[in-house]
Amino acid sequence: MPEFKPLHYELPEHPLGGAGAFSFEPAAPFKEMRRWFDNAAETLESVRKANDASPVRCWPHHFDIATLITVAPGATIGVGLSPGDGSYNEPYWYVGPWPHPQVEDWPELEGGGHWHTEGFVAAVLPASDFVPENNQPKRLEEFLESAIEGSRELLAATATT
Repeated sequence: MPEFKPLHYELPEHPLGGAGAFSFEPAAPFKEMRRWFDNAAETLESVRKANDASPVRCWPHHFDIATLITVAPGATIGVGLSPGDGSYNEPYWYVGPWPHPQVEDWPELEGGGHWHTEGFVAAVLPASDFVPENNQPKRLEEFLESAIEGSRELLAATATT
């Protein structure tokens, strides 16, 4: 059995921590989260196939759904959707190069979004930046392709320095 390792962050108090019963009420937020994760799984499966990436998984430590592109030994790009967290109080797409590059000039991102550099490094596209769009799939595809390419450039530059 694997060794238990404590979380590297604090969880807020919640009734479930004291043996409270779990409930799917109200149902609407759970249905909305399901739509987000269903759509993300489909999009990420396309990213996985196009980049020979890892299987798409829901990661329990952040409750995000993602795939991991291996660029070189020790160099990866995580591509996923977070339902929201301490950095963004809404769902957001992210594309994060590892190891985190230390640069001043970040690649431009097509399809919107921005580079997030506090606490973690990733190109981020918050829901509020693309949900109002008439063509969400096209905007998301542009963002993901641009952010993956930008992450590859950052990792290549990091490898040569």
